[in-house]
Amino acid sequence: MLHTSQTGRSRTAAVAVAAALALMLGWSSVAATPSAVAAPALPDISEPTPPADSFYDRPADLDEAAPGEVLRSRPVAVRALQLLPIAVDAWQLLYRTTAADGSPDATVTTVMIPRGASPKKLLSYQAATDATLRECNPSYSLTQGLPIDFSVPAGPLTLTLPGVEVLLATSGLAQGWAVTMPDHGGVDARFLTPRQPGFAVLDGIRAAQSFSPAGLEPNGPTALWGYSGGAIASSWAVEEKEEYAPELNIVGAAFGAPERDLEASLQSANGGLLAGLIPVALNRPGPDGDFVQATSRSEAAVELF
Repeated sequence: MLHTSQTGRSRTAAVAVAAALALMLGWSSVAATPSAVAAPALPDISEPTPPADSFYDRPADLDEAAPGEVLRSRPVAVRALQLLPIAVDAWQLLYRTTAADGSPDATVTTVMIPRGASPKKLLSYQAATDATLRECNPSYSLTQGLPIDFSVPAGPLTLTLPGVEVLLATSGLAQGWAVTMPDHGGVDARFLTPRQPGFAVLDGIRAAQSFSPAGLEPNGPTALWGYSGGAIASSWAVEEKEEYAPELNIVGAAFGAPERDLEASLQSANGGLLAGLIPVALNRPGPDGDFVQATSRSEAAVELF
């Protein structure tokens, strides 16, 4: 996580990222010579456009809404493994939240309750969406797509983590609780942007508890759960709760593999199976790079952006 408590001890992370990007993009530090062999042309690796869906569009009057205010809602049918129907009442809520720099933003959460029930407790489950595509967010992968699809460029294996993790989230439903799964990267699918995912989680709780069809009590008992990218969002929510959403009754949080040392993680990932997370991590905070530089005390973080 890009966290203000981390202090830069070296520039190793920046060098590692630069080396990784150089290898991926085919850059060379060797001067061209007449005998040099031209590098083969790279395929188009531009990020695909999100699926067309006006539900995700930010309304023009977004800045007039309060954090956590529901802007749009729709009933949905949710599936586990992007295939198996889950017997719940479910809705998706577009709600107002806050960007890393404090400006108004929006994102979506998927709210589920046991069919016909009136739950009093809420579990906010943050999926491990270590990605920057809308198709990898819970709101999309719980309702659309297939686990195997030969018709799309990303196929044939198209099963997403939220489609799997909803099986864990249903343990809350089995207890009679409501469950909300926010797109904690926002409608732009941020990844590793500081502060923003915590705001998205807290405002998702506000939205779920204010949405009358779900039948939840405002400020009712709420628990947080998440792993990896979901743990990052959960830990930010815990850290920001007292200042940003003091009225929420968060009774506990459980998360695994939260990112607390970005430099060490980049060094560990570089050159390995998970090295692809490095450019992914740099892709989405990039638009927030000026904010990161202005607020981070980590030399490594400033160098990266």
